[in-house]
Amino acid sequence: MGLLGLDLTSWGLVVTFILLLLYFVGSRGHNFFSKRNVPYLRPLPILGNMGALVFRRKSFGELLESLYIEFKRHKIGGMFRFNQPIYVLCDPETIKQITVKDFDHFIDRSLPFPVDSEPLFMKSLIGLKGDKWKNMRSTLSPAFTSSKMKNMFLLVDECGHQLSQYLHDVLKKEGSFIMISMIKGFIKTTA
Repeated sequence: MGLLGLDLTSWGLVVTFILLLLYFVGSRGHNFFSKRNVPYLRPLPILGNMGALVFRRKSFGELLESLYIEFKRHKIGGMFRFNQPIYVLCDPETIKQITVKDFDHFIDRSLPFPVDSEPLFMKSLIGLKGDKWKNMRSTLSPAFTSSKMKNMFLLVDECGHQLSQYLHDVLKKEGSFIMISMIKGFIKTTA
């Protein structure tokens, strides 16, 4: 007599059943991209394509880079964040279409981190949802016309030249400098 009154064979069946159940639940929806003829990375059950991130073999940036390399011949590809299908855009024109021309159709996006972890980010257009997003977009849209963006570029470009000259002068005078404080100063003057 084994544990809980089950013999070894019964335990083997129970464990096999649980593993099969985990596999099927963990693989549910993994045919999302194949049904749509979209190239995709073959996912692992439960983890999807996040195994390298979960086990810290890759950073998020390295994962994005490997996805781009995998799909760069295609306009669009697919991956799985655990069981959730995620489209990967590689074509600049498709990215422009979605982020500029069709941006108002992408109101409620999922975020890769908890909502309350980044309070400042959650007040940006990417972090807001629903009516808050619509209100903020209608407030900000007039500030980002193409003529205003061109004028803004000239200001940022001028700040960049001033920073470059300043760094050149500091390097000549002192021989080295602390880059982090320079970057913070540049961001403060251009943001």
